[in-house]
Amino acid sequence: MNFTTDLPKRNPLVSYIVASAVRCEKFFPGQTKEGPVFRMHAVILKSKPHWVKNAVTSDEGKKSNSASNP
Repeated sequence: MNFTTDLPKRNPLVSYIVASAVRCEKFFPGQTKEGPVFRMHAVILKSKPHWVKNAVTSDEGKKSNSASNP
């Protein structure tokens, strides 16, 4: 379970969270290799909570960035 972290701790400007995921046997049956671990990092502005910046990384060094501002 992941929790948000306010940064900086006093008068926070952003809220930060990291979510982790791995391949599941249910969806990838019979695979002997576990595959990469993926982590999504999301940063939410405290003053505009609808704006989110996130990045997905894997333990293999690949990175994908995206931003959302609905």
